[in-house]
Amino acid sequence: MENVGKKFESSFKLSVPEYCYLKRLNDQPQSFVKNVNTKFSLKNPFDYLLFDCKRQKLWAIECKTTKYKSLSIAKDKDDNKMIKYHQIKGLSELSKYNNVIAGFLINFRTDGIERTYFQKIEDFNKMIHTTSKSSVNEIDLIMNHAIKINGKLMRVNYRWDIESLLESEGN
Repeated sequence: MENVGKKFESSFKLSVPEYCYLKRLNDQPQSFVKNVNTKFSLKNPFDYLLFDCKRQKLWAIECKTTKYKSLSIAKDKDDNKMIKYHQIKGLSELSKYNNVIAGFLINFRTDGIERTYFQKIEDFNKMIHTTSKSSVNEIDLIMNHAIKINGKLMRVNYRWDIESLLESEGN
């Protein structure tokens, strides 16, 4: 059975317009095994690179999904958080380039309803640097310029309006 994170990623992939190129960065096998013999493992800075061919924009996207009302954030190298320090750092680095949009695609699954938001890394960084909280919720995201992604429940899975996201940020 597919885990909920992979299910959300699958719904995201199926929602990307055909005129876009989407590349999933492969996770390293050792990143799944916490072993004292592993000296290091490559940690991907984000999940996907999406190239919007219409608008000539490159998107770096880290997908997150949760059944809770908030997501924990690593403000240092603590890896026991939902949003990892190396992900924040990787998205921040890539966002410095022209025509690159980097951020988190965050999905909340509560009460049988799914809600999804995209937040640019610049807005995310401002948000976490102006709060003492160690987690963020939907209200925090909305108050800090997250973009709500409309979704439609098909039979079992959602389709997300990624086209509208690309249009809103592509100019």
